[in-house]
Amino acid sequence: MKKLINIIIILFSVLCCLLLAHNFSADSFAFAYAAKYGKDLLNPHHLLFNVLNRLIIILTDCFLVDTLKILQIANIGFAVGCLCVFKRLLYKITDNIKVVAVAIVFVASSFAFLRFATQLECYIIQAFFSLLAINSFCNYLKNNKTKSLVFSTIYLICGTVFHQLTILIWFSTLLILIVRCNKVNFKHLLIFLLLSVFIPLIYFISYYILTGSVNPNNVIAFSMHDYLNGTAEMPQLKRVIFFTAASLIRTFIQIHGLILPFAEKYMICSIIVVISSLSFIILSIIYVFKTKKNKKLCIISKIKGEYTLTLKYIYTNLIICFMFAAFSNGNAEFMLLLPFFIAIVFVLQCSAYKKSLLYLSFAMLVWNISFGLIPYRFEKLDVNNEEVEIVKAYPNAVFVLRNRTEIENMYMYYYGDEPKAKLINEYGFCKDTLEILMNGHPKIIIDFAYGIEPKSRRSITNGNKDWINSYIDKPFISFEALGIKKMLFEIKNTKYKYE
Repeated sequence: MKKLINIIIILFSVLCCLLLAHNFSADSFAFAYAAKYGKDLLNPHHLLFNVLNRLIIILTDCFLVDTLKILQIANIGFAVGCLCVFKRLLYKITDNIKVVAVAIVFVASSFAFLRFATQLECYIIQAFFSLLAINSFCNYLKNNKTKSLVFSTIYLICGTVFHQLTILIWFSTLLILIVRCNKVNFKHLLIFLLLSVFIPLIYFISYYILTGSVNPNNVIAFSMHDYLNGTAEMPQLKRVIFFTAASLIRTFIQIHGLILPFAEKYMICSIIVVISSLSFIILSIIYVFKTKKNKKLCIISKIKGEYTLTLKYIYTNLIICFMFAAFSNGNAEFMLLLPFFIAIVFVLQCSAYKKSLLYLSFAMLVWNISFGLIPYRFEKLDVNNEEVEIVKAYPNAVFVLRNRTEIENMYMYYYGDEPKAKLINEYGFCKDTLEILMNGHPKIIIDFAYGIEPKSRRSITNGNKDWINSYIDKPFISFEALGIKKMLFEIKNTKYKYE
């Protein structure tokens, strides 16, 4: 039966390799740029992630493979590592191999995990080290050995310098150590805190490499860069409620505006997918009621003994990660570990429902492959490449773009540090800003009027800018992709005109 679990993990890795995403985020191009050219290697939010990617590119340079693809494959390696570590963790808390297999299928079928495994983001490696840390800390809770705690702390340090999100797992670990602190365990708390000093120490060293300074205030500002400069949004109640709910759902199943145009394009196949997913959900519900009727099964297990603290630790991680994701206006990226935590709770308390969870996982898998991985792999979901070429063609223009970050990062990845046009983000762009630009008489090109695009987080938060319509006439060029029609307009009454 253990061989079956290994086969599941192998099949998952094959699936991810076959369905590597061909549509990338702005961050993916930023990571690839840093790795390709060896620049911007130290970023406070994910301090050493670009350094690792650069090392991977140097070591694989002889293969002459595109940088993005090499890094995607490496990312899949860490995703497989996540499942292997998770398997070892589950073996520690149950002898039921079938339940372990179902839990792994559930996690591997969740959209958050499939999405980040097949793209190029910094969240999978963070999850890998977080799971290693949790696994070692669960060992510590079981055997109370210093060695297990030391390894857990080392993994937390590694995870934090690859992505700051790991600090949430560090904080959960600290809380449990404080709760169980007594005369015997006090030294363990001290060891944990002393080892954790390496996190700020690494930031000090990194900042010194960048600037030659070790001013404490500057290092703190560097480490908190994304919050101090506004990159990380502060919570807004409406967004917190709406996007937290949407992101929580999307952690498990793909929900996005691109599903509708994709379903329209492949109507028959989409109907089959919907029917299949619904059928698996119905089977899942049926087995819930069947399980309830079987009095021999323990529906909700009461955890006693050595697993009590383990369960509290997992719940602490689950609550803290979810609350921070909600605080970040429902950031879906910060919910990646939730399926792992929920699966562990399932194994400890609800394993009687294993058949129900298995069919639910099948429903998720069919839906997420069909409406998630396949579109990202085979469909053209944006017109960013075309816009990059327009930016290159008009280096003296000013571009106001809905997806400025993507265009800028793509341009840098493809053309390095070649001079380019000035790019401005459409978010927050107003009439006063436009008037100031027009006074300078540059060529001003916009891409956010009269276009068609699927509903997404960005399209909802950016809102309408109908006031721009009085400044434009006919588009001078337009591009189309799945569910997208984007038109580029030149602002009227500027000093220079395109021929």
